[in-house]
Amino acid sequence: MALYEITVILFYLIDYFILNAIIIKFFSIDLLLTKIVALILVSIEVISINENYKAVRGLDLWDSAKRLFNRVKEIKNNTDEICTQENRSEQS
Repeated sequence: MALYEITVILFYLIDYFILNAIIIKFFSIDLLLTKIVALILVSIEVISINENYKAVRGLDLWDSAKRLFNRVKEIKNNTDEICTQENRSEQS
């Protein structure tokens, strides 16, 4: 954890004092390098958590999330279909 914190702080300092003026000419995002490094570190930890959860529980978090979103989409489509049928019957 300390290595991640030190890494983010060092990249922030490099980005703030040296690279931000250069990067801002190409992209209109402040501290872009720091944000990229933070995103990479977060993604490493999320992948690690997923692997550990899969080893302990046998469930993949990504597959569970996909199934959840597909189920929500299916429920929304069913609700829209019911509302459409009710509107047709009211108009008749």
